Amino acid sequence: MRGDAFRLESMVVVTSGERGRPDLRAEAVQWVETWRATDVDARPFNTWLFPIPGGTHAANATDCYRAGMNWLFRPPQP
Repeated sequence: MRGDAFRLESMVVVTSGERGRPDLRAEAVQWVETWRATDVDARPFNTWLFPIPGGTHAANATDCYRAGMNWLFRPPQP
């Protein structure tokens, strides 16, 4: 059994380039939306989808990494 701290602090960042393959972008969106629609008590993690403006996942790998790190280590919200 996982405690509240695990559930609330575990996060998954999904990145998808706006110029990436349409089928892969659609799957990324569907995957994130499926988890977000899951009851918060049943989720093992929180998710965030970061679209890469004008980019692709491979060509903009550093942007993907930076977006994920900025989200994961953002200041606590009041």
